[in-house]
Amino acid sequence: MTQITNRLKAEKEISRSHGLCSQCGESFKLVNRVARGGAAPGESPSAAGPTRTAAAPDEAGGAAGLGLPQFEELARLKFGELFQASFRVGSVRGVPEKFDLVDEQKGFVGDAKYLTMVRGRGVPPATFSVVAEHVWLLEKTRAKKKFMVFGNDERVPQQWLAEYGHLVGDVEFYFMTDGGEIRRLA
Repeated sequence: MTQITNRLKAEKEISRSHGLCSQCGESFKLVNRVARGGAAPGESPSAAGPTRTAAAPDEAGGAAGLGLPQFEELARLKFGELFQASFRVGSVRGVPEKFDLVDEQKGFVGDAKYLTMVRGRGVPPATFSVVAEHVWLLEKTRAKKKFMVFGNDERVPQQWLAEYGHLVGDVEFYFMTDGGEIRRLA
């Protein structure tokens, strides 16, 4: 993997810098980005844009899905259509957190998580804590509709719900595929 990314960097196909990992959300990791004006395989150069996150290979060696920023934007679009709302990133009164999907007029608040299993099998220890934290924060809002939308690996919210779902109040759980298909989980 390192040899491939170093070759792509030398050919100026990608740039590498420290930043926020789109898979786990941790900062100070080495992040690969398609070079300005460069296109991902199968894309026209104009579709790539200046900051498109390059997908990392998955367990089977194929390309992984969306990066976190693309997933959040797709969630705002698709959930806006589903709920007939206009979502933006924002905070709500009384809760010191920025949520990914806020429509103040309709009283809807949601958060998007693009999570994966460790090596395709185990749940990262901090992942369940992050989910619990955001469920708790959503429950503290006075929104009419509170929800979490998960992407990338459906097993993460399914396992969290199996273990902790009985503790959730009025927060709805959804899974959205990289193609924008939405399934309600709880």
